[in-house]
Amino acid sequence: MSLIAIENNKSSSNKIRVKFKLTEEEVQLFARFYALGKPLSREEKQKALKLSINIHNQDLWLQCDCVAGEKKPVFRFNRSPKGNLYIHHITSRGEHAHYCVFKERSYKKRDKGCDDYTVKPNIKKSSPLNIMSQRAHGIVSKKSPSGRVESPKSVGKRRSSLCNVLYRLIDDAGINVIGQKKGSPFSALDKAVSKTSLLPNKSLKDYFHTNPNHLIRESIALREDTTAWPKNIPKHCLFLVKVDSIQDNTLNVIYPNGEIKPICINNRIFYWSGRFSSRTSPFMALISITDSVLKPNFYEPFNAFVVPCYSEGTYIPVDSFYEREVLRKLYGLKFQLENKDICIEIVKPLFDITVFENTEDEAFVLPDFIIKTPNKRIVIEVNGSHEPEYLERKLRVHELMKEIGPVLSIDAYGAEIKKSLPQAIAKLINQIKEIIVC
Repeated sequence: MSLIAIENNKSSSNKIRVKFKLTEEEVQLFARFYALGKPLSREEKQKALKLSINIHNQDLWLQCDCVAGEKKPVFRFNRSPKGNLYIHHITSRGEHAHYCVFKERSYKKRDKGCDDYTVKPNIKKSSPLNIMSQRAHGIVSKKSPSGRVESPKSVGKRRSSLCNVLYRLIDDAGINVIGQKKGSPFSALDKAVSKTSLLPNKSLKDYFHTNPNHLIRESIALREDTTAWPKNIPKHCLFLVKVDSIQDNTLNVIYPNGEIKPICINNRIFYWSGRFSSRTSPFMALISITDSVLKPNFYEPFNAFVVPCYSEGTYIPVDSFYEREVLRKLYGLKFQLENKDICIEIVKPLFDITVFENTEDEAFVLPDFIIKTPNKRIVIEVNGSHEPEYLERKLRVHELMKEIGPVLSIDAYGAEIKKSLPQAIAKLINQIKEIIVC
């Protein structure tokens, strides 16, 4: 068994970029410290932690060679709000071999060195920042074989906790739906926040802010907060801000007066979209303010989740520049149809929708957009890559999405290469109009 440290993004040649290979001694230290729970000497523990911090600070992944083939399992080091490092398995890249010491297990005995274990399910434990949506759009009302109606489920296990919080608030506020209701998305978000609890007996509205000018003031107020907090949950508050650009661990935040000022994130910035470039600005970011083991009782921006949004005046997340361009034309289509007394809703789903394969097998899909009329639903998919795995997955989920309604997809990546993206989007809009008006 060996481990190599790799960069978490592939190069343009689609090859893994190796930074260095861990020595056999380092692999054994990690195995004993993180997986087996074996006692280490003070010197060994310091060595293991120093190497872990180095790997974490460089944002590297560790790839294990316990299985053959291209899909080798990888994991990384995450840091908890209390400052502790722990292993996070990236299961989408492959599972460890059953015999591998780094495979996730739940032991029947307290002794982790025993062989009596069962495989641990990959389910997150509940935490104050791991809340899911309470709102169900009812897009698919089909009943499961057991007879119960399924509601949309979260893809929370693939997202950061801050992402789940932000998407839950946006979904509860309904500002990911462009429909007939007129009103400010900021007001709608305020209403959703006022109805949400951060913790039992703690209203989120007292710990949720949107003006970055108040960051220092609210950080001090949090330090002075004497209200009861659970012992295992550190005090924290949240800031939702608009961002112009990102540099390393610094967010260049757009202030209310239009000024752009940097806010440094102490621990880590999480991203939902992998397609970041200067074209995808503006972004929105949800920042958590808390203290850490290294700086106890000093409250500062600790973690942040960043995602591109449609515009500075909305809270609609988009996964890429391509989605923003398609949504821009969908807005135009909505206004065109309204002049003909045809009303549509444009939905940006944020949580998985349950569908049923062959009426028996449950599956989950997350369309890029859904166009809704009183009697029709159209799924819009924006393909942003030509990677074989990506195209294979899209082909599979498009079949499942047909349960929701007709599926229209656009090869945005290919169109951009051919410099024909506007024409491809125009063709998509015409296909939507044909389905709606027929």
